[in-house]
Amino acid sequence: MKWALRALFPVLRVFGLFPVAASLGATQLRQSICDAGFEIVDERLFGDYTQNPYIVACKPGQITA
Repeated sequence: MKWALRALFPVLRVFGLFPVAASLGATQLRQSICDAGFEIVDERLFGDYTQNPYIVACKPGQITA
C-alpha cells in the first residue's frame, strides 16, 4: 500500500493537490528546526513507531514555566 501512495503523489502534484515534500531523518529534522531559529525544548517518542517524533521547540529566550 505504501508504494501505491508514493506512486500517486506525482499525479496529485500535477493537479496542485499535493505539495512537494521531503523525507527527513531525525538528525536532519533537528538541524532544520535549529537552522530556522528555534530551540528544541523537549522530544518524545510515543508508541512503537520511532519515525514519528514529537518535538517541542520555541524561539530562544521564549521558554515560560
